[in-house]
Amino acid sequence: MLVVVICVCIFGSAIYFVLNRGAAGTVPTPILQQASFPLYVPAWLPQGMTVRSDSFDATSQVVTFSVDDNRGTRLVFTEQLRPGSQEMSTFYDQQLTEKRTYKTGGGETTVGRFEGTGFAAVVTDKTWILIRAVADIDQKQLEKIADHLRLAQ
Repeated sequence: MLVVVICVCIFGSAIYFVLNRGAAGTVPTPILQQASFPLYVPAWLPQGMTVRSDSFDATSQVVTFSVDDNRGTRLVFTEQLRPGSQEMSTFYDQQLTEKRTYKTGGGETTVGRFEGTGFAAVVTDKTWILIRAVADIDQKQLEKIADHLRLAQ
């Protein structure tokens, strides 16, 4: 019986690890304290991508951090207090090509191309999260990252 319990625990831990591989840890406490709005981090990342814990930077108005892998793919996250709808709409219209907007459980997501690379913006009730690919990334993966953000701890 004990062997069965141990096997179930090991199997459950392995499934948890596989499903959460690459997921972000916690945001450094000083960053959380500086932000005047809720912060979000990816709950899912493609295999090999990780949040760079040394990349967090903040003012009271903007928080940035990056996600990268060993192949040079990098995503830059910029988060700020949610601006007015007109400001966001103007940004999307002037800066994005191939844009598409859809509803998610946590708000609204707009995806497209910014200066030739992938881009996603997620709007929650209080935060505007911009995700820019510095090197190109598969658009479906970028959308999945944007759709799987969680409140930072």
